Amino acid sequence: SPQLEIVELSPSFYAMLQEPVQSVEGVAIAQVCWEFFGLEATLEKILRGELADFRLPDVNRIQPDGTLHYFDFVVMPLHIQQPGRGLLVIVEDVTREGELDQAMVQDRNRLRLVQDQLARANEELKRLSQLKSVFLSMAAHDLRTPLTAIQGYVQLSELGLESGAREE
Repeated sequence: SPQLEIVELSPSFYAMLQEPVQSVEGVAIAQVCWEFFGLEATLEKILRGELADFRLPDVNRIQPDGTLHYFDFVVMPLHIQQPGRGLLVIVEDVTREGELDQAMVQDRNRLRLVQDQLARANEELKRLSQLKSVFLSMAAHDLRTPLTAIQGYVQLSELGLESGAREE
């Protein structure tokens, strides 16, 4: 109504309410739907024709059976040519879409976590690869020194054997 009170509603609207009630006709919309609490000035702008409509997407409500449901609320003038006569509130149950959005957000968060773990593992592998390169460089250097000495002794021995063979 122009006084922002509920005049008529569908039976499925009662199912959306968090607390079972018999009748809400004549009750202010903000008392029945907490989503409109504090938005009375916006609703009055729609009544005066200053706003075409107002949307509240993905409002979540816990139902009497304990399940979480998502709803989209759209408020528009009851009569477009005569906006001051009242408001039409359309409530759509978008629970399935809300659940899919939540699942997508959770999947995205898990993906980010895995990406972070992979980045840390990649950094650790780079660090280990650098350590391996340093180790191999040091090991190669440390092996070259004794091998050079052995090679020198072998060459000396060969020279000594050659000169001993010539003397005979």
